[in-house]
Amino acid sequence: MASEKPVNLKKHKKRRPSDSYGRVCIIHNSNLSNYGDVKPFTEIGWKKICDIKCIRLQSDNPKIKLSNICEQIPEAPNDFCHGYHRPCYQTFTSLRQTEKRKANEQEEHSPRKKRTLNSQGTTLLLPSDQCLFCKKKNKYVKRKQDYLVKCVTETAKMSILNAAQQKSDSIVLGIVETACLIAREAHYHESCRRDYTRNVAHTTLPTSTCNIETQSKMEEAHSQAFHYICDYVQKHIIDNATVERMTMLREKYLTYLQSKYPQEYNPNYKTDKLKQKLQKHFGEKVQFWQPNYRSELVYSNEVPKGCAIEAAFESASSEERKLQEAAATLRRLILDSFKDHSHMPWPPTSEYLLSSGDQLPSALLKFLTALLSKQGTGHISSRSERLVRSMAQDICYNVTCGQWKMPKHLLLGMTMRHLTGSFQVINILNRFGHCASHSTLLELETAMCDSVVECSTNLPSAALAYPKITHFCWDNFDLTEETIDGSGTTHSTHGIMIQEIKEGNMEKIMEQPTVKTGKTKKRSATFKPHQIQPCYATGKAEPSLTDSTTTVENDQER
Repeated sequence: MASEKPVNLKKHKKRRPSDSYGRVCIIHNSNLSNYGDVKPFTEIGWKKICDIKCIRLQSDNPKIKLSNICEQIPEAPNDFCHGYHRPCYQTFTSLRQTEKRKANEQEEHSPRKKRTLNSQGTTLLLPSDQCLFCKKKNKYVKRKQDYLVKCVTETAKMSILNAAQQKSDSIVLGIVETACLIAREAHYHESCRRDYTRNVAHTTLPTSTCNIETQSKMEEAHSQAFHYICDYVQKHIIDNATVERMTMLREKYLTYLQSKYPQEYNPNYKTDKLKQKLQKHFGEKVQFWQPNYRSELVYSNEVPKGCAIEAAFESASSEERKLQEAAATLRRLILDSFKDHSHMPWPPTSEYLLSSGDQLPSALLKFLTALLSKQGTGHISSRSERLVRSMAQDICYNVTCGQWKMPKHLLLGMTMRHLTGSFQVINILNRFGHCASHSTLLELETAMCDSVVECSTNLPSAALAYPKITHFCWDNFDLTEETIDGSGTTHSTHGIMIQEIKEGNMEKIMEQPTVKTGKTKKRSATFKPHQIQPCYATGKAEPSLTDSTTTVENDQER
């Protein structure tokens, strides 16, 4: 095919993309080579640069002072312009390591304090600046300093004692057997202890200290999980010639343990341990391959090399085929998510619209994030994140032919309807797949109206039933439109009810009742006003004056 290209099957290292973005190294050293990319400063890295700058400027040695470089360092960094080359950074900050070495040398040459002696004349504590095995303080392993550590566990003490007994090391035995290493605060390099105890059969603890029943249960659980993995490997990897990673097999192993034997579940179970058990069980039937920066691949030894090369060529030779497979995968995930998503209430509530955006397929979000991120790093800004969610909702809406109503399409359509009121604008946006159709918006408004009518009463829903005092304020609200004969104007009366709120009634006031109506194709609502009972105004009830007048006249006569 014309779109196919050669495929390189040779294992090669990945190169990181350039990350300079126009930055300049402000601690540049022209005597170095292979600078690499200019990286931005981190907060810790910039603080370290400032500390080293102060130390160098205080020195009288021009080789240490490096005044020409220190003068280029500004007071505050600019993330868009300032950066550093890694070799330049290592050279400039190497002064701190030099100071540490000088301090260590001075400490070694300084006179040591005499240790307290017991009645027998032996030291109570072992030297804290000397390794138990190599008798040194400083040791470097692969260019990294291996610091002295204190013996604080019983396991470490027993491993050293066991190794010394099997090696018949009289020097270490004389130290270990005379007193406890933990009590005497023995120090050693971890690498020295590993080398000393390597290839030595470890002694088991006495049977009285371990629970035999618990151990047997754990062995039974891991045995059942391993048999499950063996059946899976035999069926899928050997018989069906599939390829999987060791991390995938480990995940299945732990999932089986967690479901069948939750008490024996160990999330820190190592992949290498499972690999050794598989090698011992299957022998040469399965093979392992270590790719770049990833977990090992497990495949059957019976798979011909030509089939593997053909599969690699078919999957990597054509970019169009890759895109078609990615599109088919995303379509399948979207349709599966549409089937599994929660049913949308009608009319949809605000809580549903806010939460339905979280049901988008994660693979689709990752794909769009990688598509919009710079250099494919996966880090995007808040604006790009908003665009990712917007495009993801558009894709889900259009893949399902508008059946999956997304929050964006309903809210954007309602907003444009209220702002413009134009059927044509909404129709244009709907044809481009950005919002719901005009008929859907009319159905939504009708459903919302019916829901409000069903919940509406003569009194507001938040009004308390039996308060002590209630105040009512009424006023007319007239819109005197200019008409020819003066009729057809708008006249209404608005009222305000004021009540005292108690602490226990606050939750009742905040709850707004909603009615879920079935989804219909109604696009208009019929308003049926509530029948108000007639109210008749009677005459004013005033007190009778006849009795009071007679009483006053009788008092005057007396």
